[in-house]
Amino acid sequence: MRADGDFAATHGDAVFLTPDENRIHRFDDKGLAIR
Repeated sequence: MRADGDFAATHGDAVFLTPDENRIHRFDDKGLAIR
């Protein structure tokens, strides 16, 4: 099953995540945003 947003999951469920590259925020070791 593929879901967007909220979905029901309980303890012990296997959940696989695929990050959306357009919504990832990256930071360097100083905590500054990398663009």
